[in-house]
Amino acid sequence: LFFLSFLFIGALGGYGIYRYIREEFLYGDSKTFNYSYNYNVMSIDLTENFEQTKEEGFVTVMTSDDVKVYVTCEKDELRFPDYYNSLEGYAKLVISNNHLGDTEIHTKDDLTYFNYISGDCYYYAFVYEYEDDFWMIQFEVSEENRMKYHYLILDWADSVSFE
Repeated sequence: LFFLSFLFIGALGGYGIYRYIREEFLYGDSKTFNYSYNYNVMSIDLTENFEQTKEEGFVTVMTSDDVKVYVTCEKDELRFPDYYNSLEGYAKLVISNNHLGDTEIHTKDDLTYFNYISGDCYYYAFVYEYEDDFWMIQFEVSEENRMKYHYLILDWADSVSFE
């Protein structure tokens, strides 16, 4: 019993150390989940370092010093062929329409996304479906900051919710 208690406490302590290292050393002042940005039916938890703006062609854009977040929504009026009516199918359609070649689609937990490089920027493009609409949220980060923000971007993408 003592040994099992020790393992349980050790596991909790290990997770706490992991979170501390991840947040303090990898992200510095960029803590996760301290401000929620909302647009219409979509919500995402980022940091207070982001400023919400508008750019042509996007539902909304959130910008910080190192990361830019672009949000798009394909309305149900656009009626996609049946073989695109899934998250993976929609991701394939976006990849094809943007000539991104053999871009691999990833599924992690409940997230469906793909990555691509354009210029000196690295993109994480996550796709979501709410009602009959497809949403895409792209995180842009410089190639040099890609690994620094990788897990934080996954956390932010996982925080996306719809009304």
